[in-house]
Amino acid sequence: MAEKSFTKKILPLSNINNEEVGGKAKGLNKLLKCGLNVPEGFVILPGEKLEKIDEIKHYYSKLGNGKVAIRSSAVGEDSEDFSHAGQYKTFLNVEGIENVHKAVINCIESASSTQVEKYSENLSQNKESKVAVVVQRMINPSVSGVIFTLDPSTGEEKILINAVRGEGEALVSGKAKPDLYVLSREGKIIMREYSGEQAILSEQQIKNLVEQALYAEKHLSKALDMEWAIDKKGDLFWLQARPITTINKITINELDSSVDDSTIIFTRANVGEMLPGAVTPLTISVFVEAIDIGLKWMYERIGVYRKNEPGRYVVHFYNHLFFNLTKMYKIARCILGTSKDSFELNILGKTLDDTTLGPPIVFRKRLINSIKYFRFISKHKKALKILEKTARTFRINTDLSIPELYKEIDNNLDFYNKTWYRHYIVSSNSGMMNGALVGFISGGNNFTEEALTKSALLLTDIKNIESANIVTSLEDIAKEISSDTNKSEVFLSLSLEDAFHWLNDKNNGKIYELFSKFIQRHGHRCIREAELREKEWKENPLELISILQSLVKGNTLNNKNESNVSSKMLLDEIYKELNLKGIKLKIFNMIYRKAKEGMQNREYSKALSIKIHGEFRKAYRALGKKLVEVQIIPEQDLIYFLTHKEIGDLINNNNNKLVAKAQVRKKLFAQQRSLQFPEIVRGKPEPILISNEERENITEIKGTPVSHGVVRGKVRIVKSVEDAEKIEAGEIMVASFTDIGWSPYYALISGLVTEIGGSLSHGAIVAREYGLPLVSNVSNATKLLKTGQEIILDGTKGIITIIKK
Repeated sequence: MAEKSFTKKILPLSNINNEEVGGKAKGLNKLLKCGLNVPEGFVILPGEKLEKIDEIKHYYSKLGNGKVAIRSSAVGEDSEDFSHAGQYKTFLNVEGIENVHKAVINCIESASSTQVEKYSENLSQNKESKVAVVVQRMINPSVSGVIFTLDPSTGEEKILINAVRGEGEALVSGKAKPDLYVLSREGKIIMREYSGEQAILSEQQIKNLVEQALYAEKHLSKALDMEWAIDKKGDLFWLQARPITTINKITINELDSSVDDSTIIFTRANVGEMLPGAVTPLTISVFVEAIDIGLKWMYERIGVYRKNEPGRYVVHFYNHLFFNLTKMYKIARCILGTSKDSFELNILGKTLDDTTLGPPIVFRKRLINSIKYFRFISKHKKALKILEKTARTFRINTDLSIPELYKEIDNNLDFYNKTWYRHYIVSSNSGMMNGALVGFISGGNNFTEEALTKSALLLTDIKNIESANIVTSLEDIAKEISSDTNKSEVFLSLSLEDAFHWLNDKNNGKIYELFSKFIQRHGHRCIREAELREKEWKENPLELISILQSLVKGNTLNNKNESNVSSKMLLDEIYKELNLKGIKLKIFNMIYRKAKEGMQNREYSKALSIKIHGEFRKAYRALGKKLVEVQIIPEQDLIYFLTHKEIGDLINNNNNKLVAKAQVRKKLFAQQRSLQFPEIVRGKPEPILISNEERENITEIKGTPVSHGVVRGKVRIVKSVEDAEKIEAGEIMVASFTDIGWSPYYALISGLVTEIGGSLSHGAIVAREYGLPLVSNVSNATKLLKTGQEIILDGTKGIITIIKK
């Protein structure tokens, strides 16, 4: 029998009938009527002030006077048309009647905030926000997450489960990467993608979730989006149920590039290093558009394609980036001295056996194109000077009104595109000189991986190269701290924030100077630095502080691997092999010198381009903040989930439905981040799955040797900043890519394995400069290896041997 209401202002969740209690409370009531396990609780009806504590004391005592969760339940919230997620305040782990009363009052008052009323008005709801408040016994979850009874992206009859350890707020906010489980409606697992080394959910837990979610769907007669938690005892609780609002509207691959030919070859190599993983819609519309335009201008300028020929060079699927290799292959048919193998080695770091280019174009046309190409790359010094000047002087004024700031960004996008085009000029010069070096080493025959490896080893000990300087500069700071016992003890005893302030204290003399110089030179860099949503080290320095403390504490300084073949020894060997004398020796030395200069210039050009890119990052961040201040969007982060044009539509045409679209995209982003793809694929790329059986049976994995040396150590799988922060001294880092932002961690590790990456990638350059064995192009390395697993990494042969216990 339902409990009788103590006051008309409050109802137990089980005692709701036709009262206006909002979507959340209504959904919980329906789950209770289905017989599902819902945390005990009560709902405070809309419009009630509850100024006296006694009015809720009775119901709070019925929950045991312990910790509770207090959430809004707005009329119209979580309906089939709109979601108000993130608009109202939520309070977790609230304990004590006075704190509960205060949180309830704050929750009620949030309904009348200007932001919420504006948002409701934007979504064509009633201007007045009616909100009830749900108070429930707090669950202390070991695991929590979301289950969809239909695929919210496509409407397909698939069940999707996202799971994280601990409370589900980390999943909702996007701070934690979830496990993803995709199942048939019969409960058969189609795909699983782990965020860590082991599954978060057991088979039985998955079965219970699916059975109960489908049971609720049947009784409510609607496809559902349901939040759940499993407590420390293993009991499953349901925290929320709402209709799936996004079917046939916004999908996980909504922004995919169009593919009309299943024979097109795509690769995530090279571009996957430039911007790895899933990227936000804003970054797709700004940075990805810029690098595609840059390549288009380059291919047109050197005569490979006529002006405005259709087709993209950089494409995106599920918000992951790929090169259109088929379109880019044409350069090998149109330029003298280029070949299929040389092109593949530069882009992929290896050659492919199952690809053909077709016959080369007529010699006269190739000769003309070659002249155009040499003219193009001969402008690399001029391009670098322009980048230097603009990086020094270019600024976007953010002290403008919202329309003016958007227009200021928009007016500068052509300049932004030209920035990346100039980087391509500098980078192409480096690629040509490296290609000439490889060709010389291979004796003029077809390019070989051995020649590429030797070329890479020769390109070490390049003075003042940007990416390597990140590591050496951090080491210099750590050495200075370690040189004074008292200072090192103080530094290690401080929290990350206090340690940051300590480093910025001028009283610390040289330590302060070194750290200031580092921030001045590299503060605009970060992990996934081309992603507009990421914060640069200058804005988010704490991960650097964590690394510095590890360096000082772990005593890993001066541990540079000396097992590599030195560039001088290799150079002498090549002189003998090729019998280099006279004019032939002079030509080789000239090419070698130019290749090293090209490498240095390419790294410097990338740093300058990212610095300019940082001005757009700051401008969009300021624009997002202003949009929040005038209640156009509820949170600053949503600006990254709209394209540049959509932001303009929101500002100039008051297209407020875009806010709801951005919220859905942000929610789907966690799922996009969990996806991984083959390095090379024909036709539209689809996510890959590695079975546990396949992983367990592997004893040896082969890749491309990029940096010589042999090391034995424990694996550390790194897919995120959170993973990187767990690196311990001497571990072997295994990552999908070699991002410039990982560079500081190279001072801690003993070796590196990557799924993609060539010998000229930023990470490869740092690894060689620092003497770290590196094997790249190891397909699915982050899936086949596990953290804590012991391996032998042979960077000379390109072999990883798994040591079985």
